[in-house]
Amino acid sequence: LRWVQRAFNSYLGLVLAWVYLWAEVFHYWVLALHTWLARPSLQRELTERLHTATSYEQWYTSATQLDRLLGWEDWRHNPVSDLYDYRLIESRLERLCDIGITNDLTAMVFLLRSGLVRNLGGINEHQLFSRASHAGTKLLIEEYTYRVVNILEFIRQSDTLSIPRPLKASLFYDTRQCYGRTALVLNGGSTFGLCHLGVAKALWQHRLLPRIVYGKAVGALIGALLCCYDDQQLITLFQTLEIDLSAFLRVKRQGHLLRKLTRYFKFGYLMNVQVLEECIRDNIGDMTFEEAHRKTGRVLNIALSPQQNHESQLLLNYLTAPNVVIWTAACASTSQLGLFERVDLLIKDVQGQLRTWSPSLACEYSSSHWPSEVNQPNTRLAELFNVNHCIISDASLKNLPLFTWYTKFAPHWVRQLVRSTLGELLHQMRQLHQLCLLPTILAGFISRRVASNVTVSPSFTLVDLYNMYSRPTPASLHYWVLKGEQATWPRIPLIYNRCIIEFTLDNALDDFGKHSAFTRSKNHSSVDEVSKTEPPKRKRTQSFH
Repeated sequence: LRWVQRAFNSYLGLVLAWVYLWAEVFHYWVLALHTWLARPSLQRELTERLHTATSYEQWYTSATQLDRLLGWEDWRHNPVSDLYDYRLIESRLERLCDIGITNDLTAMVFLLRSGLVRNLGGINEHQLFSRASHAGTKLLIEEYTYRVVNILEFIRQSDTLSIPRPLKASLFYDTRQCYGRTALVLNGGSTFGLCHLGVAKALWQHRLLPRIVYGKAVGALIGALLCCYDDQQLITLFQTLEIDLSAFLRVKRQGHLLRKLTRYFKFGYLMNVQVLEECIRDNIGDMTFEEAHRKTGRVLNIALSPQQNHESQLLLNYLTAPNVVIWTAACASTSQLGLFERVDLLIKDVQGQLRTWSPSLACEYSSSHWPSEVNQPNTRLAELFNVNHCIISDASLKNLPLFTWYTKFAPHWVRQLVRSTLGELLHQMRQLHQLCLLPTILAGFISRRVASNVTVSPSFTLVDLYNMYSRPTPASLHYWVLKGEQATWPRIPLIYNRCIIEFTLDNALDDFGKHSAFTRSKNHSSVDEVSKTEPPKRKRTQSFH
């Protein structure tokens, strides 16, 4: 009887095990079927949440849920990919971890200096941040970047005799020079340019706002705000979005379209520049490039095009035009689009009085005077400030649905047809541009995107096109700023991975009190005073004879 009972128990246990196994299999496939049936609706819901999020927290929550639904978290955990050299990154990460255990500062410095490149092994390629995941990239890449930043912080905070403080300062300065600098480039005119403020707000909230800012047209106006406001003023600005727009509000709205058309056909420009001058002056005052740099530590660059075709584009900053009043430079840059009338540049003399400076450099609107592709800011910024990477905020007409709808919803053959047609059209426009026959308003369409840069492109609707030249109001300002933020959030992981090491080096140099070649001390004398001082005497170098 005992033998029969043991056999029965064994048989019963085997049957129960099989029942449990098949119950688990059945439960798995029921859940898989439910997920497959509910996935399209849930995916559409999460995608809609991404596009309508009003804060980064809402966007990130929806992005992680969408990644989990689509199975992209597995892609992030798997380091293998043909898009980057994962073996190199694994090897360097292992060596960094080993050195971190021993706390050998000399070995840390040697290893970092030998491989501190912005795109080491292809870890910052665009496809690694856009092909699969919304919320990030390969965890191996994120862990490697995190480890490098931690080691840099450890070297900065360590208090040992092996690396003296002056040597640390020199080390961080030389490393930053080799690594390069990042600039925020603000492109795009008309009311669309208010999106630049949203891009800057999103970068500021993640501590990713570069210290070098380049702007033209409306981008120059936004850049002036960013570089004339100190950190506390920027915090208040981004929290409240309170900008003095009273100059625009005092203009009568009735008949505004007729006034603009009459002004354009009579004088060649659409809007009254006096209103723009009053608005920007109310917000930043009569501050010069030199004064703004001393106040904030940020570098404002405003581009102007010359009247003569053989001249190169003029880049105004605290090095090339220290005494030029910023609001005049910003208005002059905006007038080149044909929106406003011609503006002369003003400088502030020693007595603090404003006077005209080189009126011939204040350019008139002309299609032949728009800077060509070879005169883009990258080359000049690289020469002056060691810039090798740009975050481009592109708020141009290229982002209208007319140019973007086919990439999302059209069939494959339609996308191919539209792509080839647009390619041929751009080719013809570039030829007209070389012959100086292309209107200025169309010049922004032919600019080529550099693969090494990060481009943030807000999406616009046809309703936005209708309001393109409308006067700004507090309500519309909130609308455009949110559009800029929504366009920036998907780029945050890529921008963070590309810039966090550079900004860590910047913070270390600030702590050491050693500034870069383009950063002057706040106690430095003015340019006029420097020019009066006698240059230091140098001894004659001995010859070989």
